[in-house]
Amino acid sequence: MTDLIQKTVLIVEDDVLISLDLTQIAEGAGCRVMGPYTSAAKAYEALNGSSPDMALVDFDLGDHTSADLLGTLLDRAVPVTILSGHPREELPAPLRGLDIMQKPVVQRDLERRLADDEAE
Repeated sequence: MTDLIQKTVLIVEDDVLISLDLTQIAEGAGCRVMGPYTSAAKAYEALNGSSPDMALVDFDLGDHTSADLLGTLLDRAVPVTILSGHPREELPAPLRGLDIMQKPVVQRDLERRLADDEAE
């Protein structure tokens, strides 16, 4: 298992309170956090020249989705967990097989996910 102190987690979430909560949980677990970013465009900027060890990404970012960003992360072999308040069936078919956490996220479940090197 990767030492969490060495793990960098990209957080993309448009809800400020949720993003702060995710950041607090990740940092409390010993992770370094990239972000949080409220849009896919801001996350893309952060990825320029940098690659996280894993990503927590909200699918519905208000006026756009993170589908293209998720594709980029998957192309880079970054393990991704999609955060969503919608059922798996409402996501685009190519994303339904990915790791998904339903919102609201339970702290202990997220801590386990952060420690799991096998997140998809």
